[in-house]
Amino acid sequence: MSGIIGGGGSRSGLISYISSEPAFSASSGSGTACGNGSYTKITFNTEAYDEGGCYNNTAGTVTLNGISTPTYAFAPNVAGKYHITARVFLPDLADGAAYVVSIYKNDTAFANVWSNQGGAQNICMPVLTDLVANGTSDYFSISIYHNDGDSLTSSTGTTWSQFSAFRITG
Repeated sequence: MSGIIGGGGSRSGLISYISSEPAFSASSGSGTACGNGSYTKITFNTEAYDEGGCYNNTAGTVTLNGISTPTYAFAPNVAGKYHITARVFLPDLADGAAYVVSIYKNDTAFANVWSNQGGAQNICMPVLTDLVANGTSDYFSISIYHNDGDSLTSSTGTTWSQFSAFRITG
């Protein structure tokens, strides 16, 4: 949706707005096995919505709107600044272990949140940031790192795993 809010064709008192598309929201329908000591891309395979068709919820690289989009990534085809949020819960983290959830632009982490409250105090922490996309090749994805010592599986469903983004400026 885009346009101008106002009345009668007069430019005085008009409030303009831009579309927040492309935009999407996805969650994990199945947990992601996360190995110890390395970053693992989270499987956000259940779309709530995908306005503009720019989110790849599959396990293979696909072309969306002319952009090669890696697995479980958002590749907006409109240049602008995007608000990106994610949350991932890693249950059964050993007491004293830590995990980091990161928002990646292309292959570089740009925003991170970490928790070292393992054991009975595990929490689901959100990470969010605003990043610019060029509309032709940039993409965003979510990865997690932990140092538990064992492989752990991330939780599923919108309460425990969610990845979304929308355009905030053109």
